[in-house]
Amino acid sequence: MFSKNLEQPIGLEWYTVIGALVIAPFLETFLWQSLPFSWSTNREKPLLLTISLMTIPFALLHAHRGIAAFLGALIGGVTLSAIYIVWSNASKSTAFAATALTHFLHNAGTLSLMLNSGVTMIPIAQS
Repeated sequence: MFSKNLEQPIGLEWYTVIGALVIAPFLETFLWQSLPFSWSTNREKPLLLTISLMTIPFALLHAHRGIAAFLGALIGGVTLSAIYIVWSNASKSTAFAATALTHFLHNAGTLSLMLNSGVTMIPIAQS
């Protein structure tokens, strides 16, 4: 996705944007907040274990981009997990919606900053 060679243009593929804005917030909320929370609370596990089960897989998913991405995702994972846990008092659907919306807004902001800093969109190849 990103070029390490400064002479090559840096760009975002269209599928990365769709994934970050449409797929990731919902899929990752389901996999890394909803499922671990349900599993953990059904078994009356301690809160620290619940947060760990919700956060560590999320952070590991982002670790391929390096230690900074891993640490950022670890902080983001704790934040998203806390949002899910707090809103789960209202309902699981409210917790899911609040968490996915927060994730979407974070990704949208990150993509906006990237585009404003000179990263360009790579056009879809025309056949």
